[in-house]
Amino acid sequence: MKLFFTTLGIFITVLLVWLVIGMKKIDRNTFLPSAVLDKAVPLNAIIDIEFINNLKNPANGSK
Repeated sequence: MKLFFTTLGIFITVLLVWLVIGMKKIDRNTFLPSAVLDKAVPLNAIIDIEFINNLKNPANGSK
């Protein structure tokens, strides 16, 4: 019964906070500002496939 009241209290608290704040439209810029997106852009790198294919055991280096 104690677990039920704890769960009910948390549920009511979350419900009240949600009602006070109100349901807002999710804005991508709020959660992902442009500074974060600029850092998340992958680098333009060239992978030397021939070098990797010439290795005898690529996971352990050349042996």
